[in-house]
Amino acid sequence: MMLAFAGITLAQVSNNASLSGQYYFRQVLLITDSSGTNVVDTRSGWGTLNFDGNGAFTINGQQLVGTAAPAALTGSGTYAVKAGGFTTLSNPLRAGSTVNARLGVGALVGSSTEAGPTVFDLFLAIPTTSLGSLNGPYWVSSLEFPNGGTANIRNTNFKLTADGSPFAGPVYDQSGKVIFAAGVVPTYAQIEATDVFVKGVVGDLPKS
Repeated sequence: MMLAFAGITLAQVSNNASLSGQYYFRQVLLITDSSGTNVVDTRSGWGTLNFDGNGAFTINGQQLVGTAAPAALTGSGTYAVKAGGFTTLSNPLRAGSTVNARLGVGALVGSSTEAGPTVFDLFLAIPTTSLGSLNGPYWVSSLEFPNGGTANIRNTNFKLTADGSPFAGPVYDQSGKVIFAAGVVPTYAQIEATDVFVKGVVGDLPKS
């Protein structure tokens, strides 16, 4: 899961009508044993949420549970938006749990803070109409569970300044080899075909 945050606070008075339409969402969830040190379950979900502006939403996406193959993630839930953008909604990945979130101008971000001491998750949703060029400074974070397991959990956190292009060189792989030279702006097809980790990422690519 990768996140990029700019300013997302919502100053005006908010209500359920403030959250409507289709949103892309991504959620990562893990559960530990009672000691809090051993991860016993990992789940991730992605797709779209359709909010009706009246406190109900539907889910259309996919989920990964542990090392199982991707499966359909569908269903419905409820939500409530209060003043200041404080939002609660049904957890797409854990029935009976609630995600406590904050609604901003460009994103809905939250986690299941009241699900108990062994549940850890992060939820992010952005309007499907918000896609476009990135401009300005962003903090970017990622969290990965390769192959749905816990043996090689890895994360990154870094700052970038976007100028409207997806990436621009110089970009290096883990060994320091130049992937894209200085000044080169690769296409999305070139980026998707680059099957390496960039400099600063700790870990190894899963073996096929």
